[in-house]
Amino acid sequence: STPTTPSPSRTTGWIPTDTIGIESPPDRTAFFTRCAISDVSDPPVSVVIPVYDRADRVGDAIESVRDQTVDDWELILVNDGSTDDSGAVIDEYADGDARMHAYHHDENRGISAARNTGIDAATGEFVCPLDSDDRFRPEKLAHQLSYVRSLPDDYCGCYTAGVSYDAAGTRIETIRTGASGDLWPEV
Repeated sequence: STPTTPSPSRTTGWIPTDTIGIESPPDRTAFFTRCAISDVSDPPVSVVIPVYDRADRVGDAIESVRDQTVDDWELILVNDGSTDDSGAVIDEYADGDARMHAYHHDENRGISAARNTGIDAATGEFVCPLDSDDRFRPEKLAHQLSYVRSLPDDYCGCYTAGVSYDAAGTRIETIRTGASGDLWPEV
């Protein structure tokens, strides 16, 4: 059957996890969204990576998910009609790990369509986006899962600040939104 887009079961607020010492380089959209209550056999989090012409970089993003300190996740990779070898790269990873699933658009539909394809396929209680040229720190999913589960049930997710590094690994910038609390009316 065709998967449907999960709808949030909680709709109140977002909490910035950078206030508790969690950082996520350099993805500026690193957040968790609570989806419809899932089957207990489903992984707690589905990481969604849309990919377009990133054969040279997507492996680093995938490895950063594989290197998480928690093992109970799924990775949804969506090739958005790439003209390079991105499709072959994500297929190779997905063939080697049952937690990874590759989907392919016949033509480029844009990052939103690719991310939505991934969200439609997600089975986790939470969805966490990762761009194909970004990476997670090894403790990111563990910290965010712990934190979001500590929130009252009327919170639907949390997000992190972004951290940018140069090629030598030196921190260039920390991105903080300054937003916290009940943001539902603002979104």
